[in-house]
Amino acid sequence: MKTLTLELNDNIFDELHNYLKEFHKTQTEVIKEALNEYLLKRKKERLKNQIQKASFKTRKIDEISDFDDTLMDGL
Repeated sequence: MKTLTLELNDNIFDELHNYLKEFHKTQTEVIKEALNEYLLKRKKERLKNQIQKASFKTRKIDEISDFDDTLMDGL
């Protein structure tokens, strides 16, 4: 396990401590949960972007295929 040092501005630090008191959690628990949620969100965003890129490539191929079909219409 690794250790992480984190600097927070006073407002966020105060909000964090209010949250910790209210929900009876440790700083470590809350930071781990927040990081896990953030990393999961970023992973989903990357996957979404990859799917969109693949979709655009497929659309371009379909558009080219549609154009190719017109080449054979005898015009």
